[in-house]
Amino acid sequence: PIFFHHVMAGIRNGATVFPRVLWRVWSVSAGILGGDPTAPLVESRRSRQEKEPWKSLPPIRGQVEATFIRPLYLGESIAPYRVLGSVPTVIPWDEATTTVLDAAAARSAGYVHLASWLTAAEGLWAAHGRGRMTLRDRIDYHGSLATQMPPAPTRVVYADSGTQPAAAVLRDPEGVVEHKL
Repeated sequence: PIFFHHVMAGIRNGATVFPRVLWRVWSVSAGILGGDPTAPLVESRRSRQEKEPWKSLPPIRGQVEATFIRPLYLGESIAPYRVLGSVPTVIPWDEATTTVLDAAAARSAGYVHLASWLTAAEGLWAAHGRGRMTLRDRIDYHGSLATQMPPAPTRVVYADSGTQPAAAVLRDPEGVVEHKL
């Protein structure tokens, strides 16, 4: 019973990275001269699982400081006993202040590219989101992002749903775990 208590105390839900169109990204070609590796050009990564109104909105495109692009592990990122892969995601976590940033805080901290991305995302959230929760509060719902920062170097993860149970050891000191994992 004591061992079980200690194990259960370490179990946490992942971050609520929703709506995905505002956070998940992929790299975009910056043209013949190339891009800035410290602030790569990215665009919202679209998926077939998106629902309205997010499905009909145009993607966000812009540069984001590389320190704010982290691997995100989803329920579909694992198979039994193995990690399949991650998705690059804008995670507005400031290690210096140990806080989740919104556009105003990013601008004040000098992260101009992140501030621009968050301004666009917050505008879409204000126009199409439900409820009174801010976008910052949504991604850190009940502290689900802040509690996993900085990420532990080794974590045991399991899929929240699926036809076959799946669990794996995640060894990515930069990776963020989403709530479906």
